[in-house]
Amino acid sequence: MFLSFDSDLNLKWKKDLGGRVSGSPTEDKDGNIYAAAFVTEKQFNEQNEYVSDKYIYRLFSFDFDPDKSSDDNLRWQKDLDSGIAKPGQGRIFSPSVGESAGYISAENNLYSFDLETGEIQWTYSIKKEDDKNYYGGSPSLANDGTVYAVFSDGYLYALSSDGTEKWRHEIASNLSYWINYYYFSTAAIGADGAVYIGGENTFYALNSDGTEKWKYQNSDWVNSSVLVYAGTPAIAKDGALYVFFGGIYATSLSISGALYAFGL
Repeated sequence: MFLSFDSDLNLKWKKDLGGRVSGSPTEDKDGNIYAAAFVTEKQFNEQNEYVSDKYIYRLFSFDFDPDKSSDDNLRWQKDLDSGIAKPGQGRIFSPSVGESAGYISAENNLYSFDLETGEIQWTYSIKKEDDKNYYGGSPSLANDGTVYAVFSDGYLYALSSDGTEKWRHEIASNLSYWINYYYFSTAAIGADGAVYIGGENTFYALNSDGTEKWKYQNSDWVNSSVLVYAGTPAIAKDGALYVFFGGIYATSLSISGALYAFGL
């Protein structure tokens, strides 16, 4: 279905977030909007001389009232304390929001923040090795409060609402350059609590305790120089599952992807 708009549709406001954006904004139950950007700020010394650039992951919340201008609809903004990204590497994706808390990934950290104030409630950091820059995708929130997030160390993490790790499940073992720059998948959660996630050449269905229900391993690409990943799945009303498989050659050229449908 395509949406059409009347010709008298008016732009209510716009806000420059001051940096690179990825993912999408998220709305809470009251209509407030949450968005994030990777911002570069120039640093100066006391003599007002340029010293260096500072790279910041910045989270924003905007008032739901469409009649407010961009000058007065900012509820709050919060800088996330990651700070190790380099130019061109910083990535920040869509936040997920619940009743009173929101969740967002920035580099190797997953943050829980208060929806009213933006204050960080807890931070979960994945283990890093060899000073690699790991990145997290957009988190998902289950009805029981469990937060699911994929990181480019190759694991899907399940965290309780207080930030305690419940379990992790490996979904990608080929930890090449490309997993940081090409692949991110967000978990889809079924009505029964099952977790569906795309991984390296495989589409997984996991139980809420992290055990596997089933997995589909793609055999359409057999060239060893191709890295193939499944994307973020979608769940239809009738329970059907849809997911993209695509990938890249080791020579950095992308290959055509395909949409797969699975029936339950």
